[in-house]
Amino acid sequence: MDLVVTYDIGQEFGSNTIPICKFPTHALVHRDSALAKLNVVSLKSLVDHPLILLDLPETRVYLLGLFDNVSRRPRIGLRTHFYETVRSAVSNGLGVSILNIRPTPETIPDNPNLLRLPLKEKLRQPTLFAADPYGAQKPAAVTAFIKELHSYFVELGPSVFAVTQDTDTDDLLYPVPKL
Repeated sequence: MDLVVTYDIGQEFGSNTIPICKFPTHALVHRDSALAKLNVVSLKSLVDHPLILLDLPETRVYLLGLFDNVSRRPRIGLRTHFYETVRSAVSNGLGVSILNIRPTPETIPDNPNLLRLPLKEKLRQPTLFAADPYGAQKPAAVTAFIKELHSYFVELGPSVFAVTQDTDTDDLLYPVPKL
């Protein structure tokens, strides 16, 4: 393994990690849902709707664990390993979902039936990071990739890759990595 790009919600990767940006958790709802009339939603309001769960091992534990803050977990309406299936199921009115990253409109635009809403609760924001086994001795290609990855998210800006109720999103991007 030369490089891993992942969230900080599962496996530990030691001290050779470079944080890139944070992704606040948000709700994905159908535009005709009663929830779509709100500017922000609470986890408690989502509990009464079937949850379309992005069912990846560490993601599942993280997402369902968020509901422990409201002492009740939602009924799972659908489990899937695929982000696109989550979006399709919500778009077809089968339930709601909780996600972190918003795909860019240029790569995978949301269907007009989808609405992304920030959560009312202040939750831990998973950090996207790059990890490598090299430490200070990174090969040039690894260093270049990490710098390019960071630049990509800086150029996109938090208003494109994240859904948040805060107007001040400067804290979502980490400073330029010193490599």
